[in-house]
Amino acid sequence: MAEDDRPSMAAVLAQLQACMSEPEPPRHQVQPGEYNHLLERYKAIAQQEGIDDPPPLIVLESPFVGLAGANGTLKAVSVRSRLLQLLNDAQVDGLLAHELRHVDQERKGMRFTSGDESEMDADRAAVQVTGNKEAQIATLTLLASEQTKELLDKTRRCVGDAPGETIESAIQKRIEAIAAYQPSPKSPRER
Repeated sequence: MAEDDRPSMAAVLAQLQACMSEPEPPRHQVQPGEYNHLLERYKAIAQQEGIDDPPPLIVLESPFVGLAGANGTLKAVSVRSRLLQLLNDAQVDGLLAHELRHVDQERKGMRFTSGDESEMDADRAAVQVTGNKEAQIATLTLLASEQTKELLDKTRRCVGDAPGETIESAIQKRIEAIAAYQPSPKSPRER
């Protein structure tokens, strides 16, 4: 193939992006009594964190683990149904506390020099709320393995080979930070 016949880098990246994007999963706002009292636990953790009016909790019905998230403008906190199936109660509580910390960060206008700092702050909040480092580490370990597998599978389908180290290394840094973290005896509102 002549050099002029090759697609541009922009065209290759656009094709890769189109191939890797997953259709938006159906959204379902959690109602009282659904998902084993998930909504009640969410509200209790929000109250413990000093968040009197938490955004709605949305479950994304998806076979993929994906990420939980406090959506951009914090109109909702979302979690994928597959993730709820894989986590135990302590891990779900940590996940909810982590995402609610992002809500708190946004509402207080907290700024971090990197996304890693924001994530580590939210990880510390999860440990502070649950008192359970091991559950948070187990959740991150699961996310690293599941997300890496999903990302690698998608990339291999699209381009035939895949780097997976970035997700694992970022999560490994967070795991190390949690392991070193010593929760304070202060209440979450005093942080």
